Amino acid sequence: MDGIWEAIKGIGSIVGLLTGGFVVWDRFLSSAPSMIIRAKPLLTGSVEKWPILDVTNKGDRPIIIRWKNGERLNSFGLAKDNSTRSIVESLVPGSSAVSIDTGESLKIEMFLPSNLEAIDDGNQIEVEVFWSFAQPKIFKRFRKRRVTISKSNLHALLGKNSRFKDDG
Repeated sequence: MDGIWEAIKGIGSIVGLLTGGFVVWDRFLSSAPSMIIRAKPLLTGSVEKWPILDVTNKGDRPIIIRWKNGERLNSFGLAKDNSTRSIVESLVPGSSAVSIDTGESLKIEMFLPSNLEAIDDGNQIEVEVFWSFAQPKIFKRFRKRRVTISKSNLHALLGKNSRFKDDG
């Protein structure tokens, strides 16, 4: 009889841990925005493609997306849009921010690193983005999200000729 009771307590504790893990995931991680690097035509009807950061707000409140501007060594640069003002702003040290409403998606312009040719094909190129809810309930600080892609995958995404090394 004691063995059965111990088995029931063990199963109950496992179910309790799984339930607690799901609640923590649901509260803190499920409402985090998705950030995906995509390719878009440089101009309408153009074959040349350019990277964009597609940010989708999956939460129930508006979010603020923020990033650092300035030198772009080994990392992407970001601009609010493709206007001259936004592009110049992305080159001047400081930071930029945009808001994304509930259930909305925003396409943020990306600029290639200034030293792209010096980066090996297998190395990762990244951009750091900070996000926070506009009206946070508990966690009031900006959270950091690092979005990365390898140089060879970036070239494939943009439709450029890339040399793939055989790992086999």
